[in-house]
Amino acid sequence: MQRRSAVKVFIALAAVALTALLGGPAAAQTYPDRPIKMINAFPPGGASDVWARMIAQGMTEFLKQPVVVESRTGGGGSIGTASAARAEPDGYTLMLGIPATHAILPHISSSLPYDPVKDFTPIALVSKVAYVLVASPGSGIDSLKALIQRAKAEPSAYNYASAGVGSETHLMGEMLRSQAQVNLLHVPYRGVGPAMTAVIGGESKLLFSPIAPALAQIKAGKVIPLATIASQRSPLLPDVPTIGEAGLPGFALTSWVAVFAPAGTPAPIVAKLNDTIVRIVRSEKIRERFKELGAESVGSTPEALRTFLNEELDKYGRIVALSGAKAD
Repeated sequence: MQRRSAVKVFIALAAVALTALLGGPAAAQTYPDRPIKMINAFPPGGASDVWARMIAQGMTEFLKQPVVVESRTGGGGSIGTASAARAEPDGYTLMLGIPATHAILPHISSSLPYDPVKDFTPIALVSKVAYVLVASPGSGIDSLKALIQRAKAEPSAYNYASAGVGSETHLMGEMLRSQAQVNLLHVPYRGVGPAMTAVIGGESKLLFSPIAPALAQIKAGKVIPLATIASQRSPLLPDVPTIGEAGLPGFALTSWVAVFAPAGTPAPIVAKLNDTIVRIVRSEKIRERFKELGAESVGSTPEALRTFLNEELDKYGRIVALSGAKAD
């Protein structure tokens, strides 16, 4: 009797193992057969929401299944990101990742409910997003060189606005302060929009902003562009030097957009998602749209995204340590 029971247990275990072995490829053949959810950890209408909807629309067209963007906000992005990490790893929940969720929060939050590396499967790096450093017209600053000279001559006279403590705009300011060896006071706001308004009104003197939302203000003369944060000049601002050309060649910090899935997502599904996103990112239609947003199309492999994420975690860790930024 005991031997029969042991045989039954062995057969059951073998069946489970065989199902696991064959389930991945079989699931990938029919995947997706229902709608996919893409989580955006920030409010609707913001920059990350724009990126999420653009990617979701392209995926919907390629996969012939709806890809729906769901905004789960709060905790500076940690609530939505944690919900994606806890989702079933079946390819039907994806996460739009940006530096704030996957490279900055891990360093500024002491109680983050997820691990950006262990809890996620990388799918693809979608794009790198260029920023521009702008100054208030009333500041009298018209170049990066002038800013550095004045800030050194008047150590307590200059400040910079940011989209909030621990945001990319905050840490870019800290990197500028460190590399240029100047004293700049950080003034956090609730988003890039309010920060830009403060610079236009002269309440703050400087701001690092994504190029797209700053473009109209630059063309209207409401802010002065000092340098773009990119390796080469932006087609949107061809007369504005890169920050390297303007005098800080070691300033290597850009924003980015990537897609992740929960850890444990089957490899065949990961491969299918990666192939889909790469096709979308490299299509002429999307490449042109990215250019309008001041972004560079990438479309990486999952392995390349994993390597890139580890590099970004190291980089932002050093900058956070320098700034002393804390979310709690």
